[in-house]
Amino acid sequence: MKRYRKLFYLIPAFAVMIFVGCSNKGRSSDNVDYEYSDYVFDNDAPQYYMSNSSAASPSGYYFIGDAAISTGSERFLYYFDMVNKSVMPLCTKLNCEHNSQDCDAYVSDKSRVTGGLWYYNNRLYMIERTDEKDLLVSYDKTGRDKKTEAVLSVNGMSVVSSRQRACFSHGKLYYILTSEKTQYLYYVQVGTNTQPQFIKEYSTVYGIRETITLYPVGEKVYVKLVSGITDVTNDYILESIDINNNNVSKVYDYMSDGSIFRGEADDWNNGAYIDESGNMYFISLTEDSYILNKMNTVSKDNEEIFVIDLSQDTGKKEAYTDFLGIDDKYIYILERVDFSIVENRKNKELKNKLDILDTKGNIVDVIEFTTNDEYAKENQVGTEGNGLQFDFFNGDSRYMLFAVEGYSKTGVEFSEQNIKKYKECVEKLRGQQKTVTTYSYAVIDKKDIGTGNCKIINVTP
Repeated sequence: MKRYRKLFYLIPAFAVMIFVGCSNKGRSSDNVDYEYSDYVFDNDAPQYYMSNSSAASPSGYYFIGDAAISTGSERFLYYFDMVNKSVMPLCTKLNCEHNSQDCDAYVSDKSRVTGGLWYYNNRLYMIERTDEKDLLVSYDKTGRDKKTEAVLSVNGMSVVSSRQRACFSHGKLYYILTSEKTQYLYYVQVGTNTQPQFIKEYSTVYGIRETITLYPVGEKVYVKLVSGITDVTNDYILESIDINNNNVSKVYDYMSDGSIFRGEADDWNNGAYIDESGNMYFISLTEDSYILNKMNTVSKDNEEIFVIDLSQDTGKKEAYTDFLGIDDKYIYILERVDFSIVENRKNKELKNKLDILDTKGNIVDVIEFTTNDEYAKENQVGTEGNGLQFDFFNGDSRYMLFAVEGYSKTGVEFSEQNIKKYKECVEKLRGQQKTVTTYSYAVIDKKDIGTGNCKIINVTP
């Protein structure tokens, strides 16, 4: 089955208002009373629930993303402050527009290999690529005081740059180095000034391709492999690393253990998620079904817990459905409507929606996304239509963070000030070969999920 997907890099902007210290486990903040002031933040725990370009901290989330109003491809470091529910780039310059490389919060592509961002012991960690070698670097909580923590390259090899090729757990960075036909799994312990420690070598088995991603949960780091047997047939493998002794164990092998799921696995590397109880959630596809599977990694028992019917599909629905991730309580699936189809544009009942499921596959809440045409008319800006480009950053058990492209989506409409800036930007670039892109940012308080009071909170700066 041939698949077509778009990758949407729509990233929110987030603010630094209050910074607090923490021990490995402790209260979220000191002497600050706010909604989640009693939350116990585990500094050592791997953040499997966060997206690759975000990180949780005691009282907020860090993100790498685009400007709210942008004409380029620059990315910036942001912070969402839970105490004040406010957002802002990590920039101290007065009168900065936070949309160019002159901004203090600007992060170059070489400064974030794999897109990874991690928080540990009051510092932020990223992988940086230089002309000679790859480095693990850290910053303080304001994005400054840069330090080199470790050299990651071995024998001239570089870290694989695609996402989920590195992960952080209990003060260790696990990562993949690559040569022409072989990939190598290493780790470094931060704060010890030690050399990279070798764990395992992965040679191309079938001579076509071998893709490896890493996923940290609890006391394990899972290794997800897809080996190309033919151009259309894959072997799907799951291994686990015990972080206490770095022993590697095979958990599941599609070819040798046999298929436990219907159809073809979809995005085994980046779209499969594992919880702390050892259950793996992943999508498989048949000609008429989009299937959410829940496989126990110990017993190998597999259950289809959520199925979307594709039997009446025109061939587009599966490509517009995305399994976004999990946290300790919920599963998130985005169902976007293909509004390029005329019949869909005419059907006013169709809406983009985010399905929130419990771990048994039951829908407990649905968030709908529509365009506020009346708002667009009142502000004399173009009606954007109901198409949805959506980026999901999730969060721990406190908040969900996400971004949508556009300025007039219901619930996340631009402020009067941002609409004014947007119009000025469009007018300034009139006649030039440039496009103005806009992003609206929001959070959802997870304690409201399933209560009937769950709503989008607009935090667009």
